[in-house]
Amino acid sequence: MKLCLALGKTQNELIRSLTSKELVEWMAYDRIEPFGEYRADLRSAIVATVVNNSQGGKAKVKDFIPTFEPPKKQTPEEMVALCGMYVKIKRGKA
Repeated sequence: MKLCLALGKTQNELIRSLTSKELVEWMAYDRIEPFGEYRADLRSAIVATVVNNSQGGKAKVKDFIPTFEPPKKQTPEEMVALCGMYVKIKRGKA
């Protein structure tokens, strides 16, 4: 879903236009250089920390990051299964 938002496409558009190789590359890229709302929250937290501390506060960046349930870590097996499902969907839509 995050990739759909980043590329400005619906899930159906993404499935039709993205190869499984491209999907794996995007997944790898996201692990190296995350994008999306978490990254935006981090930037905002950095600014809030600087402003707070410039006024005599002693805040840390983590004090300003919203806390949500942490994302579930995917095992390599789950990633392979996900890619397999993607390929099946792609073949069914072709």
